[in-house]
Amino acid sequence: MNQVASNARWLAVAQITKIGIQLLSVTILARLLNPQYYGIIALSTSVMALISLFRELGISESIIQTKNLTDDHKNAAFAILFAMSVFLFLVILISASFISNYYHEPDLKWVLILIGAGFPLSAIGIVPGCLMERDGRFKEFAILEAVTTFLTFAITVTFALVGFGVYSLVVPSLLVLPIYVIWILKINNWKPSFRTTRNNIKALFTFSANLTGFNLINYLSRNLDVFLVGKMLGTVALGLYSTSMKLMMLPLQTITYVSNRAMFPVLSQLIDDQEGFKNTYLNTLSYVSLITFPMIIGLWVCRDAFVHIIYGNKWLGLIELLQWLCLAGLLQSINATTNVVFIAKAKTVTLFKLGIYAAFLQISAFYLGSQNNIKVMCQYYFFANILVVIPQFYYVIKLINSDYKELTSRLFPAIIATLVMLLFATIAKYLSLNLHNLLITLILQVMIGGAGYLITIKIMFPRSWETLLSSIKTTKQ
Repeated sequence: MNQVASNARWLAVAQITKIGIQLLSVTILARLLNPQYYGIIALSTSVMALISLFRELGISESIIQTKNLTDDHKNAAFAILFAMSVFLFLVILISASFISNYYHEPDLKWVLILIGAGFPLSAIGIVPGCLMERDGRFKEFAILEAVTTFLTFAITVTFALVGFGVYSLVVPSLLVLPIYVIWILKINNWKPSFRTTRNNIKALFTFSANLTGFNLINYLSRNLDVFLVGKMLGTVALGLYSTSMKLMMLPLQTITYVSNRAMFPVLSQLIDDQEGFKNTYLNTLSYVSLITFPMIIGLWVCRDAFVHIIYGNKWLGLIELLQWLCLAGLLQSINATTNVVFIAKAKTVTLFKLGIYAAFLQISAFYLGSQNNIKVMCQYYFFANILVVIPQFYYVIKLINSDYKELTSRLFPAIIATLVMLLFATIAKYLSLNLHNLLITLILQVMIGGAGYLITIKIMFPRSWETLLSSIKTTKQ
């Protein structure tokens, strides 16, 4: 767990910096750009996410998980990634016009082409990045990501002020990409090479085939909603929906994402230590719930004031969507930790089968819900997530040789303290109604709700309190 905490410390610094800059960017850009632009970006992101599955092919995880990694394996990975990136960029060039015409969005064509143009260059930095994660060099990674994120933010705001419209959300990342690649190559001893053999390529694909299948199924289950809303309800509605999804995903991006990246290399080294493997996962799950539960439910209870203050009157449609998406996010925040267990244990076949099951439920929810409206689709999506979590944790419990009682005991402190926080924040909301000031309402909800959460943890669950304090101290060091 110490190694996980050490890895997470610097990943958290990078991710919190990134999310903080993104929130600042959203606050500024929401007043400079229209929801339609975000709808176009949402469509392009979904298209690129599908293409990226075939660009990486699960090779990143294979590099980190493989015990005896040689230069031949690294070269094979680089050759595959670069070749696929060039090929997929050509696919984008050919298909961009068709996709743009299908959605009746002329700007979508050039957005796709600009994003795809960065594929070959970004492929050069994938293997060096994986090697840094494998070796636990997260401090250097954190500095690199924080600097490039800030540069992207500064250029994005500048472009938006000048009047680049939707392209201000695309071009800055492309301009910063060469800096990222040059930097990451300079701090790594290994240099890219195309020298490889058929056996090395076959070894990579043996591990990554089922993982790629899972990622493809997972993509379909997570992105069909974007295509349905974009086609049936238009880019304005999609802009509202995709923005609410991004808000819901913030805790997953900040905490669950960080914990998974930090935990994966450690679990891969503990395959032969069953007790160590179990304790590392359960301790990480407990930590994730202590942070993500109050974040998500806090957004849920403060959503009215938050949307009015941060986004403004053009974005009020976010409020009713967050009502259901936050609840789905609560389940996803802990469910997302289970994938690492399957990959570290090399149980990618089981993960693939569970992915098919989850995709069937979520795609059904998207399709049935979209026949009504976005709010109904969000409701169905929440109920689908309930049915997804149950079998996922059933198999994880078997893999780590644990039981539901032990699992529940690790989540219990976060559940109780979050319920207390919800009660306190709700009381604060109604006490401030007469003030007619949403900013004061939001501040009171955050302060009183947060105080209720922390007091509950300290008094009722001292061990969890120590976990929170140690994580804060570790981050400051």
